[in-house]
Amino acid sequence: MQAVRVNVRFCRSPGDLVTAFDLPPARVTSKIQMSSDYGHGLASAVAKKLKTTDCTYLHRDYCGTGFVYFSEAFYYVTVNDGYPDGYPDYSGISGRAENGNPPGKWESDEEFVNWLANQSDASLCGDGNQRITKERLENFVNRRHS
Repeated sequence: MQAVRVNVRFCRSPGDLVTAFDLPPARVTSKIQMSSDYGHGLASAVAKKLKTTDCTYLHRDYCGTGFVYFSEAFYYVTVNDGYPDGYPDYSGISGRAENGNPPGKWESDEEFVNWLANQSDASLCGDGNQRITKERLENFVNRRHS
C-alpha cells in the first residue's frame, strides 16, 4: 500500500500554518479523514433540525460557536453563558463567516445548506474551542429533543 498524503492546518489565527507529510495507510485515522466537506445530506439535516432547536452549548462562560434559526434566517454565532451573541433579536448580525469564525447570516435554506455543505472541520476550526465539527453536527441531528 502507498503512503497517504496528509495536509494539516494548525488553527491559531488567520493565515494558519499548513504543512503536508506522508503517512503509511495504517496510521491514517478517522479523525484525520474527517476534514472532508460535510456534504448536502448532513447540511440539509442540520438546517431542518435548527428550525426546532438551537445547536449551541449551554453552560457558564464561553460556550464556543453554534447555529441558531430565528425569524426566517440561519445564524452562525459565538455563545457566552448559554446566550448566542446578538440574542434576543440578532439584528446586528450580517455577512458571512470568515476564516471559520462567526458571525454569519443566511436568509434562505438553500444559501445556508450550500455554505455548510462545503465546510469541514478544518474550515471551521477558527479561533477558540468548542467549535462546530462534523461529529458535533451528527450528534445534533441524531439527538432527540423534548
